Amino acid sequence: MTKRVIGSDRAERIFRDYARAYGRQGRIPENDVNLIGHVERQLASHVGAASARSLVSGVVEGETVSLDSVIALLDEKQEVVRYSQELERKSQELEQTAEALRLANDQLTRLDRMKDDFLSQVSHELRTPMTAIRSFAEILVSPEGLKGEDERRFLNIIHGESKRLTKLLDEILELGRLEQGSADLDLRVLDAAAVARRSIETMQGLAMAESVEIVDALGQERLPVLADEDRLAQVFVNLLSNAIKFNGSADATAWVEYMPDVRPGFVEIRVCDNGPGISEAERETVFSKFARGWSEGTKKRGGSGLGLPICRQIMNHLGGELTLLDASGRGCTFAILIPAADLAALDTGPSEAGSVAAE
Repeated sequence: MTKRVIGSDRAERIFRDYARAYGRQGRIPENDVNLIGHVERQLASHVGAASARSLVSGVVEGETVSLDSVIALLDEKQEVVRYSQELERKSQELEQTAEALRLANDQLTRLDRMKDDFLSQVSHELRTPMTAIRSFAEILVSPEGLKGEDERRFLNIIHGESKRLTKLLDEILELGRLEQGSADLDLRVLDAAAVARRSIETMQGLAMAESVEIVDALGQERLPVLADEDRLAQVFVNLLSNAIKFNGSADATAWVEYMPDVRPGFVEIRVCDNGPGISEAERETVFSKFARGWSEGTKKRGGSGLGLPICRQIMNHLGGELTLLDASGRGCTFAILIPAADLAALDTGPSEAGSVAAE
């Protein structure tokens, strides 16, 4: 029976070694309780403890153990092993699914909380200019009214708050159009370096007011890309604005640099600063429209915090990417990937460049 289960050679060796261990000559040990227990343990490693006991008991009680019964027991053991392995695999899958669901639930909870914060912030941003407009308008239309310099000052305040209110509403509407894919894009072959430089010039006034130096590290190359010039400039201006307003370093610096040969078919330009950077917790949600963005700094500096979500949507629609790179606590580095174009197309006329973009 042992030969049938584990093979002749190993069965011979087991019985011979056992006989020698107990001082008997030859290969057949004394048939006693110890031998029965020893054989049962040897078989258990192959067919399981219960099956081994059943086989050995059958032999001890004088039953004939057929090859079919041994194979049936082995098949049963293998089936039990397969079933056990399947249960273990299913258990691992369930654990992984449970972990994924937990992470998804945590993410949804964070998004729900950020949505509430966003709506609360937007409501506050809307209410503040509306309250100011209403209050000053009521004073102006009152019978007593105001005259001269005070009247002009109040009208300027109303005008400024109206522009602020309109800007916030425009940002919300623009993000909605971009998410729905209904924003209009004028794709043309243009020089990304030239667009970036014009954006730097645009932000020089704010940089001087905030005592921030902007460095042009774009190099001398022309960088032909296929993009919407106004939209691409919007991305550069927004990133530079953040790099300036939220810097706060003693030697505050922001710079725009070209990174050659990062990815085939794309031009990469980075907007960097040496400010405090973005915390690890905020890095995961900084591009979410429900994120509070730059933490409390957003509220202190004004704005809805929609700039980065809008910029990412713009780059997605241009066929590129906008990512926040890991700067290890050394300020912020945003990488802008723009689909590259043929350098020769930069020298074509407006109509021909438009046809190249359309093609």
